[in-house]
Amino acid sequence: MVEGGKAKKTKMAETEFWSVKDKKKIGVNPEDIKVQKKQMKNGRTSYMLRAEKDGRKLVKFVNEVTYKKFC
Repeated sequence: MVEGGKAKKTKMAETEFWSVKDKKKIGVNPEDIKVQKKQMKNGRTSYMLRAEKDGRKLVKFVNEVTYKKFC
């Protein structure tokens, strides 16, 4: 623990997704990752990596550089 009671955050690898149900990081094979780009109503673009592991759908929002690595 760090001062203030919060744990220190570590950066997640590009092939790791956060499982809300399991409350832990889940590693995914790069071949199983699909990319999606979505235009929002306000004109901004959101970039997502999607994967499915053990029957669970996983989504991770990423920046444009990371998105292009998986295209």
